[in-house]
Amino acid sequence: MALFGIMALCATVSMAQAAEPVTVMTLIDAIPDQFVPQNEEKAQALLKQMNSDTQGEPGLVSFTILRETVHPNHFALLELWKSEGDFAKHLEAVHTRKFRNDLQPLIGSPYDTIVTTAMQ
Repeated sequence: MALFGIMALCATVSMAQAAEPVTVMTLIDAIPDQFVPQNEEKAQALLKQMNSDTQGEPGLVSFTILRETVHPNHFALLELWKSEGDFAKHLEAVHTRKFRNDLQPLIGSPYDTIVTTAMQ
């Protein structure tokens, strides 16, 4: 009986951890306009469309696009999700895969995505 109680407690803790909110930051380095004319604008349009398409997804708390002031071809996506599972579903969404596919030829380096949780 005690073993069953411990197993139930472990399952509860595991489920609680799975539902922990996650903050995701993705750094995107578009090829500068000086090398590919209109590239930064194309990347910006895709980012805005991604923001629009992501609104209303289950588990999304916020989705913010940031643009570096000194290097305007550098962008950051700052996302807050209710759980890592919600973020994982977002990654599999048709619009997310399309965004990454369409953005790929416009970027000068691989995506740098960091998934974080709050320190306890």
